[in-house]
Amino acid sequence: MDSTGVGNASGEAKKEPVGQSYNYSDQELIRRLVKSRMAQKQQLEYEDLDGYVLPPRTQFSMLKKPAVTIKYGRMTFNMACIHLWQD
Repeated sequence: MDSTGVGNASGEAKKEPVGQSYNYSDQELIRRLVKSRMAQKQQLEYEDLDGYVLPPRTQFSMLKKPAVTIKYGRMTFNMACIHLWQD
């Protein structure tokens, strides 16, 4: 993407590797948005994650419970979910 966030000259968006953070142009757009909101003295909305702790995976027993994970443009199903679709 170029600095305007529109894309490259051929009209195709660049494909980034899965799981990557924001690229420089995305970060610049966010900075511009924050500066414009602050200049207009608007309230910046954000999620406060102070005190948030991610528990370890071992605390969740998902072996026999159907589960779907959706992230980064893909879906994964555990075996319990797949067994529901055997027929």
